[in-house]
Amino acid sequence: MNREQLNLLDCIDLCHGAARAKHAIFCFLEDGVMHDSTYKVIELIGTSPDSWEKAAAAIVERASHSLREMRVGEVAELDLVIENGKVSAYRAKLRLSFKYEDHHAG
Repeated sequence: MNREQLNLLDCIDLCHGAARAKHAIFCFLEDGVMHDSTYKVIELIGTSPDSWEKAAAAIVERASHSLREMRVGEVAELDLVIENGKVSAYRAKLRLSFKYEDHHAG
C-alpha cells in the first residue's frame, strides 16, 4: 500500500469512528466528572496540498489563535480538488467544539 492509500484508509477509519462517537459525551474532564458547561459547535474547512490529516491539522492550528478551550474536532466531510486529472488539494470539514462563555454581566 502506498502513502496516499494508507492516508485514505486512516481518514475513512477516522470518519467511521467519529460517526460512532457522535453521540458520546465529550465534555468530561480527566476525572470522568461532568460539570455544568455549554459548548458551541462550528464547522470549518481546511485545505492542504498533501493530505486530509494536514488539512484537519491546519483547521485546529488556525482556530487555536481565536478560540479557547477547544474540546473535540469531528470529521464531518472529506473531499478533494481535482485539476487536470490530478489531485491538487485535500479538504477536510471539521465540526469543532469549544466552551461557550457568556460575557453578559449578571
